[in-house]
Amino acid sequence: MGRRLVPLTLDNLADLPTPCRECVFWELDSVRGGEAVAQGTAAQEKEAWLSSVLLEWGSCG
Repeated sequence: MGRRLVPLTLDNLADLPTPCRECVFWELDSVRGGEAVAQGTAAQEKEAWLSSVLLEWGSCG
């Protein structure tokens, strides 16, 4: 199995491994990130962040 790079989009966000899909370390400040993890909403926060990035900058990754 090889590695491949693909643009990160809302369609393939679910393909990320769970720890990566739910990690918001870089996306949110420490307070909001901690709250998202504690409330179990980190994956939704990551999706919202990605959506805003896609709207402003296009695909990332």
